[in-house]
Amino acid sequence: MKILAAIIMAAGLFFISPAFAMQADDTAAYLCDSCSGSTEDQLFCLGYIRGVINTFDGETEAHMARPVYCLPTNTPVNDIKAVWDRYCGNHQKDHSARASSLLAVALARAYPCTATAAH
Repeated sequence: MKILAAIIMAAGLFFISPAFAMQADDTAAYLCDSCSGSTEDQLFCLGYIRGVINTFDGETEAHMARPVYCLPTNTPVNDIKAVWDRYCGNHQKDHSARASSLLAVALARAYPCTATAAH
């Protein structure tokens, strides 16, 4: 267990080091553009959204943490994309922020956790 904790901590340090600072394609603006772009761009968008959800869900389960959002079971990724598209249009001033963080905010607002919500 201590080895696993050390690996997780080392991985966290790896991702916050200056060498891995946020790139232009990590921004909300880039994801917003991708989600409204060509078919290829939209496929990237859907994959990115699914990856963020899987990451947040995995982290929540691994750390037995309170979830950031509570998606109804079997929510289609296109429904989630629609939430993101609305968020992009309504929060243009936030487009320079990290896309994954703003996606979590958008999901938390659209799918807040309640005592009866399923994650």
